[in-house]
Amino acid sequence: VKDASTWPFFKDQYILLNVAMGGIAGNVSAGFTKAEMVIDYVKVFQQNPITVVEEPNVENTINVYPNPAADIIYINSKTQLSSLSLFNMYGQSVLSKVDNTDRIDISGIAAGTYFLSMEVNNQQVMKKIIIK
Repeated sequence: VKDASTWPFFKDQYILLNVAMGGIAGNVSAGFTKAEMVIDYVKVFQQNPITVVEEPNVENTINVYPNPAADIIYINSKTQLSSLSLFNMYGQSVLSKVDNTDRIDISGIAAGTYFLSMEVNNQQVMKKIIIK
């Protein structure tokens, strides 16, 4: 019996078939115009719909300033940071903090480009920082 509970495919279905010709298999004959293509198997299925709850992009909820900076970098986040680490361009950790993650003292760090990695709700957020 085909009804909505056993056969959910009442709408038109489409399939896209791509055929590559030439290349490694050799050149295509100049007289080629058409050939038969045999499709062995096509499986169409539908899963139960899933519900997606969009969470705000964590990266957009964190503000790091000033950038470029010379002495102190302030981190303003709507959610408490678990930790933060500052990495140089070689991926070496230059500074790490677990507590008081709302600011970092960079006065003793050489000028250059760094990456500030912050953990928020088990998500990593990376920001590029320039120290002058």
